[in-house]
Amino acid sequence: MIIRSTSILTAAAATFCLFSTGAFATTVYQTGFEAPTITTGLLSGQDNWSGSGSGATTVVETTVVHSGSQAVIVTPQAGNNFGAQHADAASLTSTSILSVSDYVNFSSTGTATYWTPVGTFYSAGGNILLNVDTSGQIVLSINGNNTATGVDVSTGTWNQLGMVINYATGTVTAYDNGVAAGSAAFNDSTDLNLTTFQFYSQANGAVTPQVAYFDDVSISTSTATPEPASVLSALAGLAALGLLRRYHR
Repeated sequence: MIIRSTSILTAAAATFCLFSTGAFATTVYQTGFEAPTITTGLLSGQDNWSGSGSGATTVVETTVVHSGSQAVIVTPQAGNNFGAQHADAASLTSTSILSVSDYVNFSSTGTATYWTPVGTFYSAGGNILLNVDTSGQIVLSINGNNTATGVDVSTGTWNQLGMVINYATGTVTAYDNGVAAGSAAFNDSTDLNLTTFQFYSQANGAVTPQVAYFDDVSISTSTATPEPASVLSALAGLAALGLLRRYHR
């Protein structure tokens, strides 16, 4: 009878391992590239931003914006990646959920560019990226392993692109304007120290390359929590265990 009681307790405890997105998020970093924190001109050197590849092509401007009065334009060139990275130290755990997003406006003119509009990099050398290939398709890349989603991003308009990186379930889900656009499993869930957030282009040496505007970056963390139904199941299991113990006294 002790074995039966232990089995009920184990089953009840196991239900607490079923997680959902945590209700409370902690902001790691947010910016709309607004003054006075950030001013027009080169983004590199402002508010912990530096160049990714070549910061000289990442410029704060006022012509095309999603909100406020300033955004950033990235102009690809030949021979390198071009964009920006922000230092974002965040220690994660096996139950962490990392949410990252920004608004992107890909120009509808010029030779198509391969983009990484949302990229996270970690202290042990790993990276989890939301890429947009030259056809406009979202591609999830986890430490170099690519998963095509079949979802295309519109050009000439603002799109919110983002990832939810769930360490509790070992999955990464891409989002396009709030709608899930495909998921992929981790091939390394032990890289728990975020170091930088990046957005950048691959090399594009065309006379008139496709450019992109970036605005409203958001990075936050939360902790996975038990599903309500799982909690009720666990409590029911514990109650049953109590009744068994009471019965066998």
